[in-house]
Amino acid sequence: VYPGAEEVCDCADNNCNWQVDEGFDQDGDGWTTCGDCQDRFDCDDTDPAVNPDALEICDGKDNDCDGVTDPPWACGR
Repeated sequence: VYPGAEEVCDCADNNCNWQVDEGFDQDGDGWTTCGDCQDRFDCDDTDPAVNPDALEICDGKDNDCDGVTDPPWACGR
């Protein structure tokens, strides 16, 4: 860890710029796939509608990254 170091997806500010894991959020939703450093992480970093803060809807995706796709309550079942 030092100024100018390469940033690594490890929940640390490797390059001393006061930002952690910058450049690893591919879909711009504020969540990364750096799951080893977060209790919750983005399970589909190509879709900004899928992240731990997303509302679960009935669409064939695990919108809120809880490991469950389309739970019965989201699909009106």
